[in-house]
Amino acid sequence: MKILYISQFFSDSTGGGETVISNLAKEMTNRAHLVHVICHDTMERINPYPGLDIKYVKPCVVHKGGIPPSIRQNALYMVNAIGEGIRLARKNGIDVIHSNSHSSI
Repeated sequence: MKILYISQFFSDSTGGGETVISNLAKEMTNRAHLVHVICHDTMERINPYPGLDIKYVKPCVVHKGGIPPSIRQNALYMVNAIGEGIRLARKNGIDVIHSNSHSSI
């Protein structure tokens, strides 16, 4: 199965939603599914899971927990994440999209 996760942040240690998406992506990758993740660009570009495709979208933010500092950053993230999600879905024939964000997408 081809799965796309969209989460403002992607981490296995910084928050509830981020941890859930991280655990799901890891487990689905371990089960031989093709997994893509779209998240905010951060200064911590860590991909702890071989075979996982992470796309970082602008704006670049420093994640300290909680929501990004401004409405503008949230809006830019949503626009960029939707655009990247459409591109990935068309290119890769995505079967399932799971979105989890502070702001509705």
